[in-house]
Amino acid sequence: MYEKMQQLDGVPNIPMAAHVSVGFGSAFVTKDNECFYSEPHGSDYDSCISMSAVEAVAANFPDSDWRVHLCGPLSEIHYQRQGAENWVAYECGPGFA
Repeated sequence: MYEKMQQLDGVPNIPMAAHVSVGFGSAFVTKDNECFYSEPHGSDYDSCISMSAVEAVAANFPDSDWRVHLCGPLSEIHYQRQGAENWVAYECGPGFA
């Protein structure tokens, strides 16, 4: 089992309709600290994997530590899967710019 991170107050969960994409920066999904998906360079939002697709795979590995990392120039946010369709924000930051 993995350590559940503390959910940030006032930050909504990532919606299942969202795509793992930031455009400029990096967006990726990890499973037990290994890269499962990384946003292709130069891709558009709709061509990136959706959270519902990530959830469909993650549901088959419920004991793994699944995380989404969205790192843009002006903000970054990190989510952890904590049950079915429950991806909670556990860390936010100012981005890399």
